[in-house]
Amino acid sequence: MNVHAQISDQHSITYHFEDVRPTIGGVRLDNGFFGTAELAADPGYEFYVRSIVLNGTVPDKLARPTLFGGRPRKNVVAVLTRPEKSDASPEAVLFRLIENAIYEDSDAAEVWQAEVEAA
Repeated sequence: MNVHAQISDQHSITYHFEDVRPTIGGVRLDNGFFGTAELAADPGYEFYVRSIVLNGTVPDKLARPTLFGGRPRKNVVAVLTRPEKSDASPEAVLFRLIENAIYEDSDAAEVWQAEVEAA
């Protein structure tokens, strides 16, 4: 019996990633990204990245400026969904960069394979 036949093509899992470093023009970035990605089943029972949630901060405009002139920052999340192929927005470019880094991440492949085997 084929183990892949047991997992639905609608199946997805949340993959937590830390310090994922995309590559641009063959150069790996020094800054890593932290967040979660929704890994979903494709027809070949490998995974694809459906969405990415990044943890970040923004200036808190309601807070009083600090003694040194800056504003405190508050935590926020950015949700990036799979862009259309023709989308060239900064969000789409960022999604594709992180998506490629996740595909190259052996931990993501191991997590997905464990999910398939458990199904």
